Amino acid sequence: MNVDISNNASRMCVDYEEVLCAQGFECCHREITRKRSNTCLDHVYLKSNSIKIEVLVDDNDITDHAGLLVKLEIEPHCREKPEGTPYLDLSTFKSEIAQTKWEEVYEKQGVDEALDIFYRLYGEAKDRSLKTLKLNSKTRRRQPWITQNLVQLVNRKNKLFKNLKNRRTNNAGDSEGIQRLEREYKELSLRVTHETKNRKIEYYKNDIETSSSDPKKFWKTVNRLIKQKASKEIGTLTRNGIDVTCNKQKAEIFNQHFADIPATLKRGMPSEGHSEMGVGIVPWIPEKLAIDGITPQLVQEILEGLDGSKSSGIDNISAKELKCVAEDVSAVLAYLFTLSIKSGTFPEAFKKAFIVPIHKSGSRAVVNNYRPISILPIISKVFERIVKDKFVAFFDHIDFFSARQYGFRRGLSTERALEDHINEIVEGLNLGRKVAAVYLDLTKAFDTVEHDLLLNKLVHSGVRDNLLKWFQSYLCGRSQVTRVNGEISPEMNTSQGLPQGTGLSPILFLLFVNDLCDMHLPMTSQFFFADDGSLVISARGPESTLESIAEQNLKLVGKWFRKNRLLLNLEKTKLVVYRYSSLNLSSRLEVKMHENDCPGSPCSCISIQEEKVAKYLGMWMDNHLTWEWHINKVRKNLNQFNFALRYLLPITGVETRSKIFSALYIPRMTYGIVHFGGTFPSYLKPLHSTYKRSINLVLPGNEPTLNEKIERIGTLPLKTLYYLAGFLYVVKHYQNYKKRPPDRSGRRTRRAYHVELETKTWAHSHSQYQSACLLPLLYNQLLPKILPTSFDHTGFTYNNIKRKAKKYFKTNRNITLTLPN
Repeated sequence: MNVDISNNASRMCVDYEEVLCAQGFECCHREITRKRSNTCLDHVYLKSNSIKIEVLVDDNDITDHAGLLVKLEIEPHCREKPEGTPYLDLSTFKSEIAQTKWEEVYEKQGVDEALDIFYRLYGEAKDRSLKTLKLNSKTRRRQPWITQNLVQLVNRKNKLFKNLKNRRTNNAGDSEGIQRLEREYKELSLRVTHETKNRKIEYYKNDIETSSSDPKKFWKTVNRLIKQKASKEIGTLTRNGIDVTCNKQKAEIFNQHFADIPATLKRGMPSEGHSEMGVGIVPWIPEKLAIDGITPQLVQEILEGLDGSKSSGIDNISAKELKCVAEDVSAVLAYLFTLSIKSGTFPEAFKKAFIVPIHKSGSRAVVNNYRPISILPIISKVFERIVKDKFVAFFDHIDFFSARQYGFRRGLSTERALEDHINEIVEGLNLGRKVAAVYLDLTKAFDTVEHDLLLNKLVHSGVRDNLLKWFQSYLCGRSQVTRVNGEISPEMNTSQGLPQGTGLSPILFLLFVNDLCDMHLPMTSQFFFADDGSLVISARGPESTLESIAEQNLKLVGKWFRKNRLLLNLEKTKLVVYRYSSLNLSSRLEVKMHENDCPGSPCSCISIQEEKVAKYLGMWMDNHLTWEWHINKVRKNLNQFNFALRYLLPITGVETRSKIFSALYIPRMTYGIVHFGGTFPSYLKPLHSTYKRSINLVLPGNEPTLNEKIERIGTLPLKTLYYLAGFLYVVKHYQNYKKRPPDRSGRRTRRAYHVELETKTWAHSHSQYQSACLLPLLYNQLLPKILPTSFDHTGFTYNNIKRKAKKYFKTNRNITLTLPN
């Protein structure tokens, strides 16, 4: 195929991959296969992710193109062996727990001793509630759509085939009898095939209807339907050039690798004398945090709200069983949690993590291509939920967290962070300034936080006395085991970093980097969503001025990272210089990350090269802010969804597909639409085509018209979706917009009174296509249409206005507004 897929930004490549993606194919390599033109013209695409594939490019001089070696590993299907399967009878278990006496727990003053007794009594009640399900050839697990009637039908077919085989062998002369049996067998085979197909369609139809609003459950069902089952087995690993096949050894290798990550990353990191951190940098908060009021009612409420599908930790206690006995164990758990806080000791049993390696990308034989998923005891997560809620309430009360930190905070989101980030860029460009953004990439940010620095910041932030001792106990003395293909590694201690998979770690990380968010950087604004950070630098004058300011600020940021012993990945840190025209800057910028002892020019400090595009908080930011890159990525994502819709056509009705479309497809397409929805029509046209194809998959056929299909499905045209999203975004963040002064003419009129937003004239025409310009205009035009009565946001809730807006657009789907585009 004469398409270069190494340059996946080209329009031809995007269109080519869109067709393949819509059929369920995924690219397996993008390496150069023709050196003379430096292109990849030899492609390998695979439709099933249950097959392990490895593609090697054989660079030879025999032909103009390199050869491709493709290795496929297909796992054989092993039939399940009949065996006894133990299961927990929940009704019996609830009765046993209700009769359990917890006095022995209450007598203990040490939290570890008390928790050990709780586990013993809980385990004894659980053992008494276990029953065994005996499996044999008749009662073995079958596909869920196979009913007992279908089993009987299959048995009749098998018996008839056996009789036919015997008749052919022993009574070959009875041709009439053989022909009669053959007819009966064919008829019964057709009936079995037809019945199996109907039962399968009925099962998946019901399953999809019940999961149409749950993305995880929906895609699990779809992948089963199209046989796209991802293999969880970890095959042969390559370690120091040696192949490892033993599962026990694989588990040990992974466990050692994950435990060594912080030390490996920090080896050779220059020291910046961090012993003074906290004093003079993190402000001293005179108020002290107190965690009290852990009542049985609070614990029971959290237990009953648990997701029953979550995996159990190393203690083998599942969320499902805890929900079942929430009322009976809430009092004893509240006692254990209170005892832990009062004694300043976090229980040792809660510090043991269960690690499962998950493949990211690249070769499955390389350990570095896996990331750890940490599973902690469910009871530990309940405890941390209580502490986190009180922790956040305290810091919100004293207004501690930086306004530039948007992560894990109530009322803030990635969309709000993106809006402020993009507005800062547009404002700078509109004022005729040179604008650049540095997108920071932290290497294993949570894993490399040092405990002494964090504890020092906690002291200054109001965590003192016994509670500080509790946090020290919470961070230290943790251990982990890793499971690979059913085998578990020996336990290993971890001495650094924030524990993964916990509710407290994200909030502790926000506290750790809070002073970085508030750091004064000249002509620069910081935007952070947890560890995803960006610096927007805006300056007048030549390119050298922008470069100088960027290097000056990066030097300050680099110093903060060295003092706080965090690692900035300069290879993945991106620099994007924004301009509406390629004439704005005469050359590509190159910014260096200077260290304190840098001798000056020339120096050997690492350079950050300018890029044309960078991904930030789920959106692809191109340097001209046309949003073409992001729209192409959205189209590719939506085509994967279209592939699933094609499989659903035979087994789902229009109502079910419409529900799936509204719940799962529309959110994918409209994420960030307040930014890209107002761009030039030529960039939106391909997305219109993809959206149209999706509508036709939900409601196939030439009749009715596209607008009638959109109305029947219950969605809106793309442009109207943009209007709705933009209007609701302004309503949600109304307080952040400047208002026009009210009309004080004194004339009595019947005209409705609305408080409009202030709009301004943008110096650069391209700025008119960005959300900073369009959203106030859009709001001012829509407000009197949606709310014809007088309105100034007093006495109205967001949900109230949202309902009215949706109702208005359902009856005015093709509304046209007077906007620049």
